[in-house]
Amino acid sequence: MFTYLVRRVFLLIPVLFGISVLAFLIANLIPGDPARLQAGPNASRKVVEGLREKLGLNDPLYVQYTRYLSRLLRGDLGISLRTKRSVLEDLKTRFPATFELTIIALLFSAIGGILIGTLAAVKHDTVIDHTSRVLALAGVAVPAFWLGIMLQLVFFFHLRLLPSSGRIGQFISSPGHITGLYVFDSLIAGNWVALGSSLLHLVMPAVTLSLGTLALVSRTVRASMLDTMFLDYVQTARSKGLRERVVTVKHVLRNALVPVVTMSGMTLAVLLGGTVLIETVFTWPGMGLYVVDSIFALDFPAIMGFTLLAAVIVQTMNLLVDVSYVFLDPRIRYG
Repeated sequence: MFTYLVRRVFLLIPVLFGISVLAFLIANLIPGDPARLQAGPNASRKVVEGLREKLGLNDPLYVQYTRYLSRLLRGDLGISLRTKRSVLEDLKTRFPATFELTIIALLFSAIGGILIGTLAAVKHDTVIDHTSRVLALAGVAVPAFWLGIMLQLVFFFHLRLLPSSGRIGQFISSPGHITGLYVFDSLIAGNWVALGSSLLHLVMPAVTLSLGTLALVSRTVRASMLDTMFLDYVQTARSKGLRERVVTVKHVLRNALVPVVTMSGMTLAVLLGGTVLIETVFTWPGMGLYVVDSIFALDFPAIMGFTLLAAVIVQTMNLLVDVSYVFLDPRIRYG
């Protein structure tokens, strides 16, 4: 196992290098002039050219990339052209908000998808099964940004039940900055007002973000359980007189979770990508909103920093998923 982990960690190096090259090229191919945006529309050509020289934008792309890579190897993601602060510090500040939203959405999609998929498999070819399939199809087909706007229209504008944006109420002080996760920090501090407000602010963005992946998880669980439900070892368990609930949970569902765990790595990637839209719709102060503002400002260091961090998170999640196979299926071993 240790050798496998070391090998996988070393394989991350060429992957991240390739992503850095692609992110750098794509960022520099975006139409527009960052120097002009920074200098302002009324700045003279001389001022803009001086700013371009100062930022190193007049150098060839390979020179700019070499300079960027040398800083990256020292853990320096550069200075944001928009905020004038370190990109790494900006991402550290924004990361807890995105992480909290993504984890809650992942829990919604995993727990809800497993429950719905299990129920659909146990009640296959019934009204419950057909209804779950229709809902799953709708969950995949409905655009997340449209769903978010509709939820805001219904639950904020008409019913006044849920807040429309932000992480916490306007007149409620945020909990102490222990981890940056408002729900967790509120629990630690015993700040129940902040806890209630942060949970209410999480509901709509988390549900919107999780709906598409919840549909995929439920369909995967249903298909996997139906493939497992009539295998010989399951029939043997039934013949021993075990309760159907025990057979379903211990023998069918556990083995059916292997493809679901495999899917969780892709689910995290989908959720991280989805936060860009969801954070924009709900004005959620996370990395997604940060990178959207950076794109409009042609803030190349911020765009590339976000891309690399997202790649590291996804690759780390994929590694954890591969390791978890050993605990889910005893037949799997890594040399």
